[in-house]
This record gives sequence, structure tokens and C-alpha cells, in this order.
Amino acid sequence: MPDNYQIILLGLFLAILMFYVLIRFWPKTGKMGINTKSVICPECGLKAPMIRKPRNLRQVLWGGWTCAGCGCEFDKYGNEANT
Repeated sequence: MPDNYQIILLGLFLAILMFYVLIRFWPKTGKMGINTKSVICPECGLKAPMIRKPRNLRQVLWGGWTCAGCGCEFDKYGNEANT
């Protein structure tokens, strides 16, 4: 019976370690990154809406908006998109 507890504790330790590594090293920039902050249009300064309506395939796959005010297309970090 004590062997089972050691295996369970080892598995729990490895799961916590994997979770820590995933959170610590998940990219904060680039296509795979996740932005949780609000975004502002780089051209006119209009704040992007919280609910996103993608207008092209790039926006569907990688995030981003098209500004309602000036029509500028920008990524999920607020940088003007390279189209």
C-alpha cells in the first residue's frame, strides 16, 4: 500500500510542475500569445470592442480587429497589421 502513495505523490508533483512550466513559458507575444488587456487603434486611438467580429481569415485564426472609426487593421496587441 505505501508504494501506491509514492506513485500518487510523484504523479501529483509532475502535474504541478508541468502546469507551472506551461504558465511560466506560454508566449506573451506573437501569434500564439494571449492578450488580456484592452487594445486601442494605432491610427485614431479608438478603443477596440470587447466582443470581436473578425473580418478576415487572419483575424479568425490569430486575433485582431478592423477599426470602426478609420478602417485600420491591427493585431491583438494593438500593432498595425502587415497586410
